[in-house]
Parts: sequence; C-alpha cells; structure tokens
Amino acid sequence: MSHTPLVIYVLWHPASTEAGALASEIYRWFHASSDDLLRSGMGVPVFFRSERWDESSGIPRPIRFDEADCNVVVVLADQNMVADPTWTRFLIEVGTSDRVRLVPVALHPSAYRLPDVLRQLNFLRIDERHDPPADAAALRARRIPRLLRQLTEVIGRQLAAQLGESATTDEGAPPPLTIFVSHAKRDGVEIAEAIRSTIQNNGRLRVFFDDSDLPVGHAFASELEQAAVSGSAAMIAVVSDAYAARPWCRALPSLFVSTSTETGLR
Repeated sequence: MSHTPLVIYVLWHPASTEAGALASEIYRWFHASSDDLLRSGMGVPVFFRSERWDESSGIPRPIRFDEADCNVVVVLADQNMVADPTWTRFLIEVGTSDRVRLVPVALHPSAYRLPDVLRQLNFLRIDERHDPPADAAALRARRIPRLLRQLTEVIGRQLAAQLGESATTDEGAPPPLTIFVSHAKRDGVEIAEAIRSTIQNNGRLRVFFDDSDLPVGHAFASELEQAAVSGSAAMIAVVSDAYAARPWCRALPSLFVSTSTETGLR
C-alpha cells in the first residue's frame, strides 16, 4: 500500500478565533484554497483538528498516522488549550507516535506550560520582543508571514531529508536546507550578497556562496558541482547582463535541474 509522503495536521482549541484564522492561512499556503481552480488539490494535504468529534470525549477526531510516511502536526497553542485538560491529554496521545513531527507554535506566553511532550520542543515563535502593541487585525497581519515562512522551512527540511534519505543529527533533526546562489562576478555580486544576507537573517536556511564557501587551495570545479548537484535543495540564479556569458553560470543550473528531475527532490 502506497502512502502519502507528507500530511500536515493543524490543531487548535475551538475557543481560539485567532488560531482558527491562522489555520486557514496554513491551508491556503500549503494546499491552496478550494476556490483556486488552478491550484486546488495540487499541494500538500492539510487537515484540521479543532472541534470535538463526539460529545462523550470532547476531543477532536483521531489522527490516522499510518496513512502517510510523515505527519507534521502543527499545534497552535494558546491559553485556551493549556487550560483544557481534555486537550492536554489529546496532545500527549498525539505526541507519543513515532511517525509524527510536532511543531508547537506559541500564540500566548502560557503555551510553554503544555505537557512535556511539547514543552521539551523548540517552539515556533511568531511574536518578537521588540514588536509594538497592535490591535487584532495588525497582530494577525504581522504573524501570518512569519508563521508561513518558518513552517515552510520546517516542512521543506523534513521532506528533503525524508525523500533524500539524508543523515540526521544526534537529536534526530533533519539537516538545514542549503540554497545555492548562482551569479556572475562581473555584475551580479551586489544582488547575490543581498540575497544571501536576507536568507541568513530571516530564517534557518544555509546559503552556498562561492566567495565564502569554496575552500582555498582546492579544485573549485568539483566543489561547485558537488554543491549544485547534491548539496543544495534549491538554486537562485541572479540573471544579470553578464550571466549567460559565463560558462559556470550556464553549466550549474543545468546540472541542478537535471539532478532534480532524476531524484524528484526539488
């Protein structure tokens, strides 16, 4: 029986309207809205768990972890969830499966008082200490891009490791994704450096940039090929005026695309 490589479940307490709005954004981002006819059904399967499944238990519908190779469970944690013992028991049950990657998201300071199965994890934080006070609409507008960016990194990292059978660290976490920035030295360095700084300052991705990542005293050709073919999850090409005239600028994207087609990783 074949399995879906990846399924995303989004959990939130039904009393939290803010969490429900964020869950809808996650669905639209990863799966596409049902009214988007060009993209509907083309993305990652996303399922919600919030409302109680039956009156006797008060918990959401159980999750069938055997229907996917990897289940990413996003927990939108707030004070309502912390204060509800039914939900804390449900989260403990979810966290005991060995086929789940829990991603707790702190929507309220009390989120860190959830059961140990979540408290021991590094929470995804969508609020920063220097954020100014904001009303509900402004707060949501600020949180949405942060949430989607960080979730995309987490899920992309998990899926790349899963499909590529990448080695994990001692803690079992997939290695960070590496982005190869391809550019021409003649007129593309300034833009490439800005891209590198943006990626490094706004996420947990790594960047391969030849000025800083090619070891001195080693053959650069083999290092470039290795980085493009098997060391990177994505490539950004800075197509400046001189780009097409540079042999390596023409060769590396072709190598990357051909490898991506063969492996199905990108």
